[in-house]
Amino acid sequence: VDMMEGTLEVESEVDRGTRFVVTIPFAIDESGAAPEPLPSEIEGRRILVIDPYERRRRIVVDQFLDFGLRCTALASGVHVLEELQSAAKGGDAYWGVVLDGATLDTTPDEMADALRSEDSAHCVFLMVLTEANNHLREAGRLDKVRQIQISKPVIPSDLSAALRSIVTGGDSGTRVAQEESPTDYASFTILLAEDNKVNQAVALGHLEKHRCHVDVAPNGLVAYEMALKRPYDLIFMDVQMPIMDGIAATVEIRKTGHSRRTPIVATTANAMEEDRKRCLDAGMDDYLSKPLRGNAIDSILDTYLGGVPAPEPAPAPSKNADPQGPTPIFDLQEALDTTDGDVILLRDLISIVDKDLPERLRELQVALDTHDEEAMLRVVHTIKSQAAHLGAPQLRAIAGEAESAALDRNFGHVHDLAPRIVASAEDLCEQLALIDWDALANGAKK
Repeated sequence: VDMMEGTLEVESEVDRGTRFVVTIPFAIDESGAAPEPLPSEIEGRRILVIDPYERRRRIVVDQFLDFGLRCTALASGVHVLEELQSAAKGGDAYWGVVLDGATLDTTPDEMADALRSEDSAHCVFLMVLTEANNHLREAGRLDKVRQIQISKPVIPSDLSAALRSIVTGGDSGTRVAQEESPTDYASFTILLAEDNKVNQAVALGHLEKHRCHVDVAPNGLVAYEMALKRPYDLIFMDVQMPIMDGIAATVEIRKTGHSRRTPIVATTANAMEEDRKRCLDAGMDDYLSKPLRGNAIDSILDTYLGGVPAPEPAPAPSKNADPQGPTPIFDLQEALDTTDGDVILLRDLISIVDKDLPERLRELQVALDTHDEEAMLRVVHTIKSQAAHLGAPQLRAIAGEAESAALDRNFGHVHDLAPRIVASAEDLCEQLALIDWDALANGAKK
């Protein structure tokens, strides 16, 4: 309330209860331009939404429902034509199809062919959701079918403009995409060995944009077993994992001779030159430092799947390098850098952290109470990694100091740092709760 320059009043009476009064000032919109209502004739019309990822399907479907439309959602495009034909023959044809551009088994061109069929003639538009940095664009007409492209994250104002233009036949009035789409690697299968849920979400969020198939292993032993059963095109191997770490898993994979030609790329928060050398000596082919960034993952995919020459590796920092500048609790721009500006992915990461971080803090307290040194090291490493991907420099620094202390067997210092870890984590959660997601989504469109 204070941060929004408001006031909070409390009135309490015994046996009666407590009344809270919050007053917050808001600026008045002087433009006088009220949102134009949608045409009434769209109410009750039927939309088919196709997206392989449940979280995005839910977001898109909820927005269409808010506009009074009926929705059917599919995770795959394999049976789209049958669904369209069945609906048309039953007298309840779909008005339009919404296709996420990351759908693995259906491309916009294939969907366009399906919509050209006689049995789906009542379907009048195809809306494609893409990663391109634009609002909407008129992508052309497919016979009588209108095709419109919307960039992600999808927000109500874009959907409203698109639906209005479809009904009125007018121009969507938006820009053509200025960015190239991510390289399509749909024919490749990747193994992601990673135990941290936040790190999994970050990597999957970047990889899904390239449409490659990804299997996830929660530890090195599972990764080793999966690599023996399936010939992967590329393996991302976290170095520090429970049960069997990434170094040991790589040694075992290379020792068997199976998957010897499969590139293995280390992912680790330890970015020193000696760490890089240890990974390469174990049989890994390359190295990515955390927090993972989209351009770094793109470079790895292009090098090992696309045949693009690898760029010169950046020099690893020395152990004597000191952090520069202050350490804020939360850096929104750093968090968005992790997700390449993907607001939906960032919101998912924060949702994971909201549930997972308190559990990690409880694990840390149990480890301290039971003097479980191995658990202390594992938990502070996990907290440091989550903080790095979430744009939380203060928590990352404190947890990193605790991890260094644990590696040096100075567990007394870990005990000393624990209250600071808890306090920083609580401050972080408070700041994350203040994020204005609507404003952030609109800002991502500009």
